[in-house]
Amino acid sequence: MRDHGATFIQVNGAGDLSLFGGPHKIGIRSPEDAKVILKIFELNGGAIATSGTYERGAHIRDPHTGLIAIGARSATVIGPDGGLADALATALVVSGRVIDRHDEVAWSVGFGHG
Repeated sequence: MRDHGATFIQVNGAGDLSLFGGPHKIGIRSPEDAKVILKIFELNGGAIATSGTYERGAHIRDPHTGLIAIGARSATVIGPDGGLADALATALVVSGRVIDRHDEVAWSVGFGHG
């Protein structure tokens, strides 16, 4: 696509995004209410992936127990590679809740945060 002149590219694989160019504004919805956007990230390339159980149901399994993961409701990872971001987001869902002391939501800024 870039060879043909595209400067802003967004490839969506089941909600996980690989981005080229930018800026791209990506909203992260609440796992409780699809109409609520919890955070908007502005990215200039890279990837962003969210894993959780609120879209597809209980489909994530804990590899240690073989049981349905009951950790975090969702996790979003931003990084340079879509496959790695997706794997890390899924691992965070399995590992459990990440909370801050105020509103039970934690954000960590990494690669690509504008």
